[in-house]
Amino acid sequence: MAKVAVIIPTRGRDVCLRQTLKDLSNQNYLDFEIWVIDQNLKPLKNLNEHVGSLPFYHEKMPPLGSHAGRNHAIFKTSAPLCIFVDDDTRIPTDFIQKHVDSYSE
Repeated sequence: MAKVAVIIPTRGRDVCLRQTLKDLSNQNYLDFEIWVIDQNLKPLKNLNEHVGSLPFYHEKMPPLGSHAGRNHAIFKTSAPLCIFVDDDTRIPTDFIQKHVDSYSE
């Protein structure tokens, strides 16, 4: 079980999402999994190419909004810490480590 789940609901931002996934693959903290909740009318393809060997889950659901996508992933993951990321976010390499550290204090 991963300690952290990074949850990304997405709709209509394929290129941006792929950059966000690449940023996540460069984290200095590696005990995390990625959940992409795909609300596009046509599911995105080959997203796992951007995350290397990180645990990756790509779930398809109807376009019900980002809150519904986040809730979907929360109920599926067993990670005790969830981090919500938008599909167009640029993420520095210490992003997850800083979140984990703030909860450890």
